[in-house]
Amino acid sequence: MAGPVESFFSFAPLAAVLISLLAAVLISLSSRRPNLRETWTIVAALCKFAVVGSMVPTVLAGLYPEINLFDIAPGISLALKADPLGLSFALSASLLWIFTSFYSIGYMRALKEHDQTRYFASFALCLSATMGIAFAANLMTFFIFYEVLTISTYPPGNSSRESRGHQCRAEVSGFFAQRRSRFAAGCGLNSKGGRYFEFYSRRIFVCVHGTSGIACAFWFVPRGGRGEIRIDAAP
Repeated sequence: MAGPVESFFSFAPLAAVLISLLAAVLISLSSRRPNLRETWTIVAALCKFAVVGSMVPTVLAGLYPEINLFDIAPGISLALKADPLGLSFALSASLLWIFTSFYSIGYMRALKEHDQTRYFASFALCLSATMGIAFAANLMTFFIFYEVLTISTYPPGNSSRESRGHQCRAEVSGFFAQRRSRFAAGCGLNSKGGRYFEFYSRRIFVCVHGTSGIACAFWFVPRGGRGEIRIDAAP
C-alpha cells in the first residue's frame, strides 16, 4: 500500500513557472543577438526540465511540494502544488520544450520567419502558463494560468500569419506595381469556352470562370502603401 500523503513547503513549483518567465524577458532583450536569444531558450528549457525532474523522487515518496503565493479572497488563494498527475504533465511538457526549441530554431532560421524574438518570448510565456496549469492547487489558480496561456499563444500564431502576408505581398508586388490602382488576374479559358466575367476597380477585382464552376474573388485593400490581400474561392 502507498504511504500517507503529505505536503511540504517548497519553491520548486514556483521556480518551474518563473524560469521560462525570466527567459521571456531575456529573450526580448536579446532581439539584436539571435545566438544569445536562442541560447536563453535552450538554457531555460534544460533548467525547467531539471527543476521539474527534481520533484519526482519526493512526489513518488508521497511528499508533495506546495507553495501558497497569496490569498485572492477569504478561502481562495493562488497556490501551486506538485501531485503525481500534475507532475507527469509538467515533466512531459518541459521535456518536449527542449526538442521543440531545437526544431523551432532551425525552422525559423531556415525560412527567415518574421519577428522571431516575439515568437520565442511568447513560447517561453506559454511554458510558464503550462507549468502553472500543471501545478495548480485549486480551480482559481488553474483558471488564471489557463487565461494566461490563452493570451500568450496569440503572438506566435499572429506572427506566422504576418509572415505569410509579407511573403504574399512580396510575390505580387511586381505585378501590382505595374498596374498601380488597376490590376488584373488571369483565369484561362479552356478549349470548351465558358462564361468569363471581370470587374475592375480601385479596391477589388473579381473573376468568375463559369465552365470550371469555380468563383474566385481577389480583394485588395490598400493600407499605408502596403496593401492587404484576401482570396475567396467557392465551387
